[in-house]
Amino acid sequence: HYNTLQSLGITRNTATFVYIVTVLIILFLVYPTLIKQIATILTCTDEICTAPGDCHKYLTNDVSIRCDESPYDSYRIAAFVFFTAYGIGIPALGFFALRRNRHRLHQSHTFALYGFLTMGYRRSRYYWEMVASIRKMLLVLAVVTLSEHPRLRIYTGVWLATISLLLNIKLRPWRYLILWRIENFSLLTVAITLNLALVFEDEELDVEWGHTAATI
Repeated sequence: HYNTLQSLGITRNTATFVYIVTVLIILFLVYPTLIKQIATILTCTDEICTAPGDCHKYLTNDVSIRCDESPYDSYRIAAFVFFTAYGIGIPALGFFALRRNRHRLHQSHTFALYGFLTMGYRRSRYYWEMVASIRKMLLVLAVVTLSEHPRLRIYTGVWLATISLLLNIKLRPWRYLILWRIENFSLLTVAITLNLALVFEDEELDVEWGHTAATI
């Protein structure tokens, strides 16, 4: 209540400012979880046959829901709507908010509002946290929706890690050299690990040799 805020010495503008900052931080913290939960609604099993000629696909996280029945169509439409709203909407909202204030990001009031998104990045790459959010979205989407296709899921991870590494090397978004090097090392590690994981998926290779190579 406004009178309570006044008694605490907090103005309405200050309360509004704190509320906006809190909402923004929560949105970006729960972003990967939101995407993962939405993506699970789009994931169905392969056909499961309970009797000859009686084969159906079921929702992976809830086999009581059949993917070939009309109720699931409503769930799928809702999932696409929320995926667009949250998966694309949150990074887009952050990007346009930062772009609108890009010439004032160094000012104390603007930095207090958006600093958690821009801290560590060069001024010309103020939007890079949005790029990282899109990468998280694509990675979560690949992990969830390609759960029945492990080899394709690994390839997708390799492509994402490689593209992200090349962009990081080319555009150098980090303000400090140590952060840039750490990001390069982490992305390179992910790419190498996923490439080695392909050894486990190669049926033509000896299993023991594959495990040894991947461990090395």
